[in-house]
Amino acid sequence: QLRTYYGYQDVPKRLNMMNATQWKALNLMAYQNAGFQPQDIPAGITSSTTVNTNWQDAVFQRGAIQDYNLQMSGGSATADYLVSGGVLDQKGTIITTTFRRYSFRVNSDARSGRFSLGENLALSQGNQQGLNGYPLIDVVRMVPTIPVFDPSNAGGYGYGSTANPTYGTNPVGELQAQTNKYRSNQAIGTAFGEVEILRNLRYRLNLGLNYNDSSATNWRSIDQLRYLTPNPYATLADARADGTSLLYENLLNFEDIYGTGAHRVTAVVGTTSQRVDYNRLFAFRQGFSDETLRQIDAGSTSGASNGGFSVPFRSNAVLGRVNYALLDRYLFSVSGRRDCSSRFSPGNRCGNFGAGSIGWVASDEHFFKSIPFVSRASFVKLRASTGVLGDQNIGDFAYVAPIGSNVNYIFNGTTASGAIQQALANPNLRWQSNRSTDIGLDLGLLGSALTVTADYYNNTSDHLLVSAPIPPSLGSSVNPVINAGKVRNAGFELGANDHLERGKLQFNTSVNVTSTRNKVLSLGNGGQPIFAGISGVSRSAVGSPIGEFYVKHVTGIFQSAADVANYKGSNGQPIQPGAQPGDIKYADLNGDGTINEKDRYNAGNGIPKLTGGLFFDARYGAFDAGINFRGSYGYKIFNVVKWWTERMDDLNNSRSGLQPWTTQNPSTTTPRAVFGAAGAANGDVVSDRWIEKGDYTRLQNLILGYTLPQRLSQRFYTGSTRVYLNMQNLYTWTKYSNWDPEILGFGDPLARGIDDGFIYPNPRTITVGLDLRM
Repeated sequence: QLRTYYGYQDVPKRLNMMNATQWKALNLMAYQNAGFQPQDIPAGITSSTTVNTNWQDAVFQRGAIQDYNLQMSGGSATADYLVSGGVLDQKGTIITTTFRRYSFRVNSDARSGRFSLGENLALSQGNQQGLNGYPLIDVVRMVPTIPVFDPSNAGGYGYGSTANPTYGTNPVGELQAQTNKYRSNQAIGTAFGEVEILRNLRYRLNLGLNYNDSSATNWRSIDQLRYLTPNPYATLADARADGTSLLYENLLNFEDIYGTGAHRVTAVVGTTSQRVDYNRLFAFRQGFSDETLRQIDAGSTSGASNGGFSVPFRSNAVLGRVNYALLDRYLFSVSGRRDCSSRFSPGNRCGNFGAGSIGWVASDEHFFKSIPFVSRASFVKLRASTGVLGDQNIGDFAYVAPIGSNVNYIFNGTTASGAIQQALANPNLRWQSNRSTDIGLDLGLLGSALTVTADYYNNTSDHLLVSAPIPPSLGSSVNPVINAGKVRNAGFELGANDHLERGKLQFNTSVNVTSTRNKVLSLGNGGQPIFAGISGVSRSAVGSPIGEFYVKHVTGIFQSAADVANYKGSNGQPIQPGAQPGDIKYADLNGDGTINEKDRYNAGNGIPKLTGGLFFDARYGAFDAGINFRGSYGYKIFNVVKWWTERMDDLNNSRSGLQPWTTQNPSTTTPRAVFGAAGAANGDVVSDRWIEKGDYTRLQNLILGYTLPQRLSQRFYTGSTRVYLNMQNLYTWTKYSNWDPEILGFGDPLARGIDDGFIYPNPRTITVGLDLRM
């Protein structure tokens, strides 16, 4: 079988930013409002220019993607095999970004009498040139009067100057003057052997291997990319790492039927053991006399650093599970396991976890057909389950205080080498426990052509493992991992599938909807809220959802001096005495007569209240088609890009059509443009000005296919030939103003929903594919 496709990718949305003429007019207004005299205003704002850079056009490009996969399989009554190999090559939608992967897989199994053996082996090599810096912030904050390339500058890139005093970094330079290469060689393999000891008892040995050898290289040339921030020397960071994970499982499986099929029992007991060894070496050099020699040995030893470490990880578990079915109508299951992990201190390494479930196939009862209306269902099953699983998804040795060596100190004018404590110890670190409770209903209607599932779930994570921000006064810049408390997620899940056949037409429809309500039940640091994200804009507090945006509330814009004077507290004094007409008006939520940190409130969070998807699949003769929609609703996004481009007090570019407040244009949404400290309050990051609804519906996938007639396929010596057109991320319906509403935010569960400008936008992909079967 040969499967291949080729196509292109692009960023489906561009932000409408100001051109050079619009930007100069806006910033001239900002300087004049700040009281600058004409001779003190930068020349790039007052003089004419032919430069009009569209930074998005300079950074974004049309990408390409192609994939080739060849597969062979066969077998007999006693053995089967599958061999496949493939190549994926991708040019990203952001300049300089690329990805290429080679893969090979072989699966086989054999059976003889009471014995069976099998293996799965997957080999791959990936090569990636990734992002550098924050180009998706700089691509909008860099002003249009600066060229991408400027031969008068060292390195040849354009950046801010006294004429164009912006502090944005040239995003093209960020990507071109740096290399961020990552290579990974990986081998993933499993093997099993099974023997039937008795008619109803089998022993199985599972072995697993995951080996990864990787390298990461980051080169930064000497080129200057930012105003007043010269780069004194080129730098090179090089790292090599390898990791080996070995898994051993010993399982005894029991299965038998008693009482002429009335009683069915299955059980499994066993042990698992995993050992992981990770090794890393890294080196850093700065200062290269010849930048074409991008090797560690070619760099200066001044400021050089080298390091390396090895991290072992071990885990063991014993487990058991019993399933019992009476008449295949009354279903019971119970399981338990004891897990031990080296990621926790010796006194907290082990945890006991278990689960249980019951089910009742009501439609099999003899009285079911006599129940009005309900008996129309062909299948009805009620089920309930509850259980606890352990979570150890943290780094190794997070419970100890690591010591960093080779740190220089000055004692009596002499440099001495010493060591420092790099992070705080937490010897009480323990397993996170995730309890899940579910009550569900399964229905089959219209002869089970229509199936429906409905669930209520209540999931609680106790002793939550998170990296908690700490004040610098504690002497560490590393956020320690703690058991932060308890969080609950509860809601409903509804799914339905329908299958229809009418002659040559086959039609399948699937829909799923999930609601979520998140709440922090307790916090492990004395109940004090935990702040995270940019300027602590996200807060996790008892009684609120995790990562709630905690900001000041904007009530409008002061329209006159009288408006400022009349905005008074209970003491009769102005609440914002320094404000001017056109400035942001903040709500004094605590009523103390001033605007401060005590006036922040919960303004929503980045956890969708509702997610869902809709899928249609149809086939008519040789034609097939499929369409898939998905979406998320009821959540907010903190838009960092909006903060950079609409704050009106800084020399960044702004959205096209932005109309700041003036006496002639008394805007109620955009404050006056005023440069510097006079407008700083209008650009306060801890404000709901930057929060938007994230709701979206996305046409995720549209595919059209055609299978050639058999006689035509035979001319090409193939058993079947199918061609198709596949379109992904074709269109997104959303009111969110930035590139993509589907964001995570800093990779921090405590700061979800922050669009920080580092997330690679989901590309729109259109491919043409071919499937050949011999």
